[in-house]
Amino acid sequence: MAEKVVESAWKVWRVLGEMGRLNLWEARAILGETRDFTCDVLLWLASRGKIEYSPTDDQLFITLTKEEREAYARTTGTSWFLATAASAV
Repeated sequence: MAEKVVESAWKVWRVLGEMGRLNLWEARAILGETRDFTCDVLLWLASRGKIEYSPTDDQLFITLTKEEREAYARTTGTSWFLATAASAV
């Protein structure tokens, strides 16, 4: 299960790097998973300082933190994210 969370977190991280932000429904659609699993993935990312939440009047958006946006800009994301995620599994 932990490996699936990390793989899914990587997927969300890459999409956030490309798109800039997602709402919760978009994150769930990208993963094609249940609401609970999507929340587990987002919790994993947030607990490691990789995402921030930005509430609006009617939605909750997810963005990469400034440091993560910079990391995404420096790399394709694959090796860097997996290296930082491997120690957290």
